[in-house]
Amino acid sequence: MISKCIVFHEPHKVGFGEIDVPEPQAGQIVTRTLYSGVSTGTETRVLRGGEVDTFPLIPGYESVGEVVKVGDGVDMKPGDLA
Repeated sequence: MISKCIVFHEPHKVGFGEIDVPEPQAGQIVTRTLYSGVSTGTETRVLRGGEVDTFPLIPGYESVGEVVKVGDGVDMKPGDLA
């Protein structure tokens, strides 16, 4: 499955990209992001070139999404919110 994403290409340079989302493994889920928070601390420092030295980078760690796929052993189903 191909997904669109925001990409920090280098410090002070933001763009869009696409990534291939792998099938979920045991204990994992795949979600379609509905809402995403932007940390004015972490993402701002990273975009300015602090905290990381590897670019390009796909930011984000706060989100609410709809489950679209589940791996084995997951007690959720497609359509659930996560």
